[in-house]
Amino acid sequence: MSDDMTNVNPTFIAYGDPQAGWRIKEKFIHRHNWATWKMLIFPFYELYWLGNGVAGAVDGIRMNATYGAEYRRIMRETIYRQAKVSDADFILCLGDISAGDGRRHDHWELFLDENKHHGKILDEFPYLPTIGNHERANDIDYGWTNYSDVFGYPRFYKVEFKDAVLLITDSNFILDQKSHIDNKKQDSLFNEWFVSDGNSSKKAWLEHELASAGDKFKIVSIHHPPVTFGQHYTDWYDQSYGNDLLEKRRKLIGLFERENVQLVLSGHEHYYQHNILNYDSNDQNRAIHFVVSSGGGVPLREAPSESAISKRLEEYERQGYDIGVVKQESVFHYTVIDVAENTLSVKTYEVPEKPGNSITLLDDLLIRKLASENRIP
Repeated sequence: MSDDMTNVNPTFIAYGDPQAGWRIKEKFIHRHNWATWKMLIFPFYELYWLGNGVAGAVDGIRMNATYGAEYRRIMRETIYRQAKVSDADFILCLGDISAGDGRRHDHWELFLDENKHHGKILDEFPYLPTIGNHERANDIDYGWTNYSDVFGYPRFYKVEFKDAVLLITDSNFILDQKSHIDNKKQDSLFNEWFVSDGNSSKKAWLEHELASAGDKFKIVSIHHPPVTFGQHYTDWYDQSYGNDLLEKRRKLIGLFERENVQLVLSGHEHYYQHNILNYDSNDQNRAIHFVVSSGGGVPLREAPSESAISKRLEEYERQGYDIGVVKQESVFHYTVIDVAENTLSVKTYEVPEKPGNSITLLDDLLIRKLASENRIP
């Protein structure tokens, strides 16, 4: 990618969570592995199930996260072909890149082996990473060092285009799932990088960059989705991940509203979501699209039930958010984004699990400069 794209409107591909899965989880622990008619009909199925449990346990002890290689191969080959067809300027990864634990060299070696030595994505296209929780970048000695050695990108960085700006962030400063940094330090980092506390004359990095972008389209990449209906909805309620998380989310979403952010891209959930936040600002009706593109090769999770979605919608409403659910799909997928002068085209494609089946359009979103046209009930 050219160092200066300020006179260009790009096409790029976004996808998240291409990391390997764990056999113990996917082939043994999950309920669908044992709550099945096969247990009753086939007398040897129990042995197959237990064999996967033993093999998975050994892999877990050895920290050998390799499950789902075929899914990852299909995804990277499909994304590579799409990047060629669309003449993509770059590929944006939305986090959870290393196999399972970014502190381990061998988990990064698997990613490099699959995407550089046996794949062409890293060789032929600029690859912009977003740090996920599996990178363990809050562990300075190992996680951050390994990440830096592989990519050389900072935790927070900006890519500016003619009519848009892309701001890539590290949400592990908000949600520290492995408790690598203490709460006081987390608070300080949130004030420094996301939203300042008002006691300093200096704006936080994200505040400054969004304000500086003027009337350009504003796209934020953040691994942990601020609006979600998946299992990581509860991350924002887990006090072991950090202080005052719901208040930090409120400040973060408030910043997105004030600065007219149109699109927030995330990973983390292992399936596809498109949610929208409707709000009013300066007597104008506005909207923020939260796209969770998180089916990049990792074993998929089930989308939530209608009742679970309803309960979470009620909770969002109690917190003052007008959230609309557009789509929730448990499928492998990637997202293609085209920036134009007055529109952002965001198209997400479903990738079939079996080779030979056709790729289909999963979600088609056109964001316009006229804010009121972006609202969805």
